[in-house]
Amino acid sequence: MLFVNIYVGIALWPNILRSWFYHKRFEVSNDVHMGLVCFRLKAPNEINEELLDKVNADGKIYCVPTRLNGNYVIRFSIGNYYTQPSDIEMAWTTFSKIATDVLEKHNIKISKN
Repeated sequence: MLFVNIYVGIALWPNILRSWFYHKRFEVSNDVHMGLVCFRLKAPNEINEELLDKVNADGKIYCVPTRLNGNYVIRFSIGNYYTQPSDIEMAWTTFSKIATDVLEKHNIKISKN
């Protein structure tokens, strides 16, 4: 079972990187290992904290924060046996939509492309 969880994390994380790393509003903050991606909006720490608070309050996904080089980053982990590509897309859609709302609220403009 552990092997399957590790395989799922390793096999599915590139989907996240394609969506987030090449998306101008976000940056990946770590080398991705075992399905753990640390990322942040290209915005002040307080905006990233608000993004995570709103994503967790939404209830569809749950992530935790950490700090890397003084930056507030969001830790997103894939490793559940039942994780499907559609789950990753749902997570991306959730983060993207809430990020748009938070950025608009603070009148911060970061191109989506």
